[in-house]
Amino acid sequence: MVVDDMGRLDRKQAADLFRALCQWQRPQSMLATVEGLASGVVIAHPRTAFTKEAWIAAQSGILRKADRVRLVENDPPDFQLEIGSVIEDHEAVTVIEKGRRMAAEYRHGSRDRSGGTATDMRARSDGALVWLKEQTDRKAAKGYPPDTNLTVFLNVGGEIGIGFEEIVKGLPEATAGARRAFARVWVLFPDRIYGMDP
Repeated sequence: MVVDDMGRLDRKQAADLFRALCQWQRPQSMLATVEGLASGVVIAHPRTAFTKEAWIAAQSGILRKADRVRLVENDPPDFQLEIGSVIEDHEAVTVIEKGRRMAAEYRHGSRDRSGGTATDMRARSDGALVWLKEQTDRKAAKGYPPDTNLTVFLNVGGEIGIGFEEIVKGLPEATAGARRAFARVWVLFPDRIYGMDP
């Protein structure tokens, strides 16, 4: 797939990519397709924003050992996982730091957030549970069908050694509102998936 000099796909390419990602496939194949774009601008551009959902779908499919995964044309849900004989519907959301602009980071090549002081890292980890609660409560308020799962990519950025355990321990409380509205809430953070029952 060829991107323009701004790193974007044209409308036809974006539509073709979306249709391809709506076909049942192995999670590893979907991940390879999305990561093969090799351009954060593609992921950050509104025309191809669905690639963020595809990345979440593929990662959760890999971590949950799903047989197949696909995006869904008629949202909701955003994607489906097939695990054995069960097909699960999932809404996807990325939770990031307030004020953080991922599109700008990709465009300017400033995705490395590993720097900063211990105070900076502590502030990001402390804020993570607040941002997670806000975003998952917002999703819960939309009234999805009760058999829908919510899969969240908690993108805190940078090294999270400071506060990692506190974030993991705080996931059930931060997602309590969403767990009442969804069949199950799954949180991708940072390279694991945590499932929380209602």
